[in-house]
This record gives sequence, structure tokens and C-alpha cells, in this order.
Amino acid sequence: MKYLFLILLCIACGDDKLPKVDKLESFRILGAVATQPEVNPLIPPATSTVNLVVSDVNGVGNVTGTFETCIDPGISTGAPVTCEFDPARVPPQAHTINFAALSSRTGVNPNSVTVNVPATILTGRSARESINGVAYIVIFRFIVNGKENVAFKRIIATTRTPVNSNPDIADFLINGVATPPVTTTPPDESDFLLTSSTPPEQYDIINVDGTPETKSETYEVAWYSNIGEFDRPKARLEEASELKLKSSGPVVFLGILRDERGGFDVVKVEAP
Repeated sequence: MKYLFLILLCIACGDDKLPKVDKLESFRILGAVATQPEVNPLIPPATSTVNLVVSDVNGVGNVTGTFETCIDPGISTGAPVTCEFDPARVPPQAHTINFAALSSRTGVNPNSVTVNVPATILTGRSARESINGVAYIVIFRFIVNGKENVAFKRIIATTRTPVNSNPDIADFLINGVATPPVTTTPPDESDFLLTSSTPPEQYDIINVDGTPETKSETYEVAWYSNIGEFDRPKARLEEASELKLKSSGPVVFLGILRDERGGFDVVKVEAP
């Protein structure tokens, strides 16, 4: 049996020629944003609301699939993306991506999923596990054009304080100039795109040898567009990405900021 390894999400693809990672055209799940990327299960309610970030600029209609929640089986180390092993899992329920509510059929799906992290998730865990965190996941499945698309989002259960909060994108910048969400002057070839944000947070971990350490988050921005590609599809927060235009017409740009701990924010800019 072959397992597909995932970091944030997996999208099944049967095409011989894979699309550009930064190109928006057919159905894609680009990530998921949680209102609480970390929760303390000992302080109820340990609840987070999850919304998928999606795009299907060439598609029609809404898309319906399922979601389920459970303790992470160890996906990052090769475990299959399934909740079947967890007897306390929340079984699959219907979930719809409401593309009709999204301009350019791209953005944050307004239909959300409520994830309730069980209070017992840290029972019997070591002090190191309780501080560093144990993942509870929500798994999404959709079949589009005969292909299964699977994505998941981790919510970290931890006793450290404070728990992680999402980064906040302040501005979408074109050549250093802030640009509104809807503009008549979209980025052009060789323009440089950048985002500004709240500063990274510091957080505590316990190393394998039991020693505590305070670390600082590293932010990364992923860029997407329906009209071109970037010299840096993924860049550090302070690194500009140069746009390489390949077509013209109505355009949409999407920037996704991640903090490496499940924190997530999205900026979207459109032009007619």
C-alpha cells in the first residue's frame, strides 16, 4: 500500500502534467483557516471554527463533500489520512463549498466547520506532549471531475500559554504601495508583491532532552493568481515576489500567510 504524505493538505491529481503551484484555474483547496489554531482542552470550550480557502475559477456551481474529525493518527510521519482508527471520532458529515458566494470563485468558503477538541486529548500524556501539543484534525473529502480531493486542518491541543493566534495581514503591497481589495490597476509584469503583517509571536517548547526553549515564529507567504506565475511562489514575509504575467483579462490574486504553527491569514485582490 502506498501512502501519500501531506504537510497541510493533499489534492489527488491524475493528470500527467501537473499544474503550476501558483496557478488558479481548476478546483483547488489552498488551505484552511481556523479561528483558534491552538486551544487549551482543560479550559472549555476548546472549540475552533474552520473555513477552507478554495478556488475554481473555471468551474460552475457549488461542490459538496464530507468532513470528519479525530485525533491526528500521525499523518506527518506517514499514517493514512483517515479517522477510522479513532473510536471517538466524529463520523463524516456533509459539507458544501459555496462558490456562488465567492467572487472569482476564489477565497474563504463562507460555510464553516465547528471543531470541538475533546477534554481528554491530553489525558495520560507527558509534560512535553502537553506543552508542545497534540493535534486534533478535521479531514475534508470532495470528488470533483472524478478525482478525490482530500484536505485536512490540525488544531493543536496544548497547555502552554498563551495559545497561538492567527497572524494578521495588514496590507497587500504592489511595488511598496498598499492596494485595495478591488482595484482598476492590478499588478503588471515585473511588479513586486508583498504583504505587511503583525509581528511573529514567540512560544515555548520542551526539547527531547527535557530542556525548555523559547522560539519565534517564521512567517511564509504563498502567492496565487489566475493570470500568471511568480518568481517566488512561496516567500518569507519580508521577501517580495515578482509577477510574471502570461495572460490578460479579469484577474484575481491571493496571498496566504502562514506562521508554521497552524496560524493563517488570507488577502485577496481582484481587478475587472
